[in-house]
Amino acid sequence: MRAIQIMLKVVLVLFCVLKTL
Repeated sequence: MRAIQIMLKVVLVLFCVLKTL
């Protein structure tokens, strides 16, 4: 079930990176 939390964190990081670009 930890995989879901990791995926959510990755999506959050990607979203932040795309916002800064």
